[in-house]
Amino acid sequence: MKRIVVTAALCLLLAAPAAAQSVLDDIDWSVDAGIAMPTGDFGKAANTGFCFGVNGFWSYTERLLFGGRIAYDRWGVDEDMGGRGWDVEGHFSAIEIVPQVRYLFTDDATQRANFFGQAGIGFYRFAFDLEYDSDLTDDTWDSDDAEIDLGIALGGGVTIDTAGGRSFEIR
Repeated sequence: MKRIVVTAALCLLLAAPAAAQSVLDDIDWSVDAGIAMPTGDFGKAANTGFCFGVNGFWSYTERLLFGGRIAYDRWGVDEDMGGRGWDVEGHFSAIEIVPQVRYLFTDDATQRANFFGQAGIGFYRFAFDLEYDSDLTDDTWDSDDAEIDLGIALGGGVTIDTAGGRSFEIR
């Protein structure tokens, strides 16, 4: 009996990586990069920045996909942030780790463009590192901090298929 249990356990251990590899092979991976536009009050303190990320989605049905995104965003400091008499240098950054659900509104193999909506809830790490220099007193102050928050991601876009089996997204 003990030999049967040990043999079954070994078979399961050997089969698990093969099953995991099968699931990983079914994931559609993509890499993206873009311009990060600060909005609202944050837009008064930060300049336009950049972002890049990795997305992976697995098809549950023809129209419903499960996946997620890991991304990095970085913004510079607006010249006017410190006000008169202050020179401020530094940056703001964010790291996002967000599981998402995507729904394809069009899923016709003959169409080149597929519209989608997506939603997710995940973790966002926001950080800043700033240095303030006073033009009046020659004093310098450093300020940095980071925090992790739970956030919601809602959005949509279109995936456009090109020749050669490649595609790109507009979000």
